[in-house]
Amino acid sequence: MQTTLTRFIFVVTLLAAAVFVYVTSQALPDRVASHFGASGLADSFMTRSAYRTFMLCFIVGLPLVMAVSMTSIFRRAGPRMNIPNRDFWLADSRFEATVTFLIDHTTRLTIGLTVFLCFVHKLVVDANTRTPPALDNASIIGALVVFLVFVTVWIVWLYLAFRLPGKR
Repeated sequence: MQTTLTRFIFVVTLLAAAVFVYVTSQALPDRVASHFGASGLADSFMTRSAYRTFMLCFIVGLPLVMAVSMTSIFRRAGPRMNIPNRDFWLADSRFEATVTFLIDHTTRLTIGLTVFLCFVHKLVVDANTRTPPALDNASIIGALVVFLVFVTVWIVWLYLAFRLPGKR
């Protein structure tokens, strides 16, 4: 059941991200500032079409490749997986539930990554409304901090999920 809900949320997130990138890219100038230096000022440009294609592939493609490849790895690795308390969690009676958890958990990470990348895209769109184009460094740093906190919580959750039942 959980896998179905998680996958549904993942698919909806990817579709929403694709629509978001496509729609918001329409407002970009023909020459898009696409890379920014430490000062926040643009130092690289590309066409709107190239930028939109790149961002669609990056924001949708990267999480999709991560989810599909990790699902395949978890399904194929079997007892070779390196997780805490492996003998307990990969026993025949728990193996399927363990793999399902790992797939769901990885999918949650890819959902968070998609949201983060969409926010970065929004910052690039906003930067292109300024003259000269300039990225809001405070916002990108704030977003990065939030994403790193999310990843830290994700890692702790993963570790705690594989404690032995008696140690909970």
